[in-house]
Amino acid sequence: MKKEMAKGLLCIALVGSVLFVATGHTIASANEPVKIQPVAPKDEVRIQPVVEKISKEFFEKVKGASGKIPCIVLLEDSTDDNAYEELEKKIGKFETTFKYDEIGIEGFAAELTKEQILVLKDLDLVSYIESDEVVFVS
Repeated sequence: MKKEMAKGLLCIALVGSVLFVATGHTIASANEPVKIQPVAPKDEVRIQPVVEKISKEFFEKVKGASGKIPCIVLLEDSTDDNAYEELEKKIGKFETTFKYDEIGIEGFAAELTKEQILVLKDLDLVSYIESDEVVFVS
């Protein structure tokens, strides 16, 4: 008896929820206006399109540098060992301090010379180069 009553209540609940959703009375309906909250300028984040493989600021830093520069290099394709061997043939030996191999982010962090960075920026395999440094948000 209790099982039949529980089945009946479950059935009524399912039918009721289907009717509720089918009539468009959901929690967020397309008929309701969208409320856009203002963003304080200090909270604003802008994502700039990548036009150049190396930012102007980092390029100026590289031009005036001597010695090795910590940087992050993003690649167009995979970061398998063959990619690193090909890069070493073109820019000389280097050691990575970290490898990025997540979906959508392929690349590495390394300390490279000015000459290595300048060659990297012209390679088709490289999509972006940036300084590897601590960033502070104010």
